[in-house]
Amino acid sequence: MYTKVDNREGAILLKIGEYIKQYREAHDLSGRAFAAQVGISPQYAANLERGTNNDGKPCTPTVRMLAKIAKGTGISEAELFSMLDGSTAVNSPGLMDKYEALDDRGRL
Repeated sequence: MYTKVDNREGAILLKIGEYIKQYREAHDLSGRAFAAQVGISPQYAANLERGTNNDGKPCTPTVRMLAKIAKGTGISEAELFSMLDGSTAVNSPGLMDKYEALDDRGRL
């Protein structure tokens, strides 16, 4: 069960968390197996899936981390960024510029 957070980052991260959960379930992966596949710590993977850190604050990934998740799950950065519903409230300046600069294969 997801807990909605009343700020833009929380709403977007909820979608990232849903993507991670759906991917894990579709590929029959545990949280640890998903983390190993993507190359992140199991705790960070759990935080992303939940949308919050252990202290209850939003877990805000960087663009680099989102790219790592995209690569680890076999989709392009453009596909993953499009799942962020266009509001892109990820803690990284210039994210929208980077997204708009991607070609149709998700490359800069």
